[in-house]
Amino acid sequence: MPRDRKQTGWWLEIVLPPCGEGSGSLTMELGGRSQQIDMKGMVGLRKAMTVELSTSPYRIAGYSCDADQNFVAGVERECPAIPANGAAVFTAAGRSGPKSFPRAAELRRSETFAFLWPEAADRPFQDELTVVPLPGRPGWRLALVTIPDETSLECLDWLKGFTKLPIAPSAPSIVTVWPALSRGAGVNSVEAVRTGVALVSMERMPVAPGASGPPAIAQTGSGLQAIGLERSPALFALLPHSAENVRVAHALDAELELFLSFTLRPQRPETYPTADFAFSTPEGNCRVIRLQGRRSREAMVFARSEGHLMEYVALPPSCVGRMAIRRQGVKEETIELRPGDEPCPHDGRKFLLSAKACSELAAALTDRLCHLDLEFRGMGRIRLAGERQGSLTTPPSPTLSPEVRARLLSFMFRLSRQAARAFRAGSRDDACLVEAFIRTEPEEELIAHYRALARDLSARGFDIVTRGDGVNR
Repeated sequence: MPRDRKQTGWWLEIVLPPCGEGSGSLTMELGGRSQQIDMKGMVGLRKAMTVELSTSPYRIAGYSCDADQNFVAGVERECPAIPANGAAVFTAAGRSGPKSFPRAAELRRSETFAFLWPEAADRPFQDELTVVPLPGRPGWRLALVTIPDETSLECLDWLKGFTKLPIAPSAPSIVTVWPALSRGAGVNSVEAVRTGVALVSMERMPVAPGASGPPAIAQTGSGLQAIGLERSPALFALLPHSAENVRVAHALDAELELFLSFTLRPQRPETYPTADFAFSTPEGNCRVIRLQGRRSREAMVFARSEGHLMEYVALPPSCVGRMAIRRQGVKEETIELRPGDEPCPHDGRKFLLSAKACSELAAALTDRLCHLDLEFRGMGRIRLAGERQGSLTTPPSPTLSPEVRARLLSFMFRLSRQAARAFRAGSRDDACLVEAFIRTEPEEELIAHYRALARDLSARGFDIVTRGDGVNR
């Protein structure tokens, strides 16, 4: 499989190991067809054969009587086929350079795999996974899937069910921290902008007993060795000077290595394709929500609750989606979502959803009683539950119990004069008092008390907003 995303060709190969001297032959069954192979061409050489996609096993059906007996006894006869109700998984590390994705025996976190599955086994991927769909074949789908380092149990169970493979912990790795402008040029190589100092991090590396961290060696012409101060991650500062290529490796395990090449103008990494939703805010601004991760659902729910109007949907050229609309007392309606011919205003590589489908989607988002299910194959899924009939009436204003009000007043008086003035201005009713509490800036030793009060206020129906400074407001 070519790793350059501009190339779309890919194929499936069966590779036979080399055999000894002899003049025999073998017969292969390759997904519905048979092929006889002369073993003379396999003496000292591997034999690679392109095969058709199939859910039937690929196997050696038989040998001639003069075949190499060591080969007959030592090579397994059957290779597992592509599962009929799941995915075959291929890993990026393997035998013959950058084009090879050999069959994977296990999944690892923080790594990328190629998933190949029949269209009949298609299912929505978990939001935590980074999925890049690739051009498939009739009846088959292919995608590059990156498993994050932090993965929920639900996502792990989904992966095990879809691939039938065990999931191993993250493997030892060497990554670049600085310069920020860098890109992966291969399985264990990075191209970075030329810099005076490069920071390299060794993660989950083996450490000798009694050592503070893993030993690292940097090589251009001669090797320079250093010991990490921490076990994981262990940071190393590298001074490349005028060197264009540097090898960084674990001093005791040469296979744990990273090749750094420095250039003045590294190529920019390509971003993963996403489905984008553009909303107009009451202030007249345009907000674009990318369907990527769990935060996208929270943003969609917020936009719907605030009454933001959807202007358009932008999709990559190969994206195909589905929208299911359910309204009370009405049969479920399913609409296919495909990109049209009109380019997207904010990203010229994407195209707008057709006007009819876009109007249907906008109407479903506006109707807060409507249940909406959006699924884009390999790019994520969002389910927006509608509100129950009668739940849109204005709820009664929340109030404070005497005990909570006394705790709140005590806390306010422990703060600065500014907080006390805010309290006096807002002491007329509970809502004003809570608003004054939200505007306070507690000292570090009062944050735990502040959070406990915020939880009690939230439980009584007050809207406590979360800010990005780590304090529940």
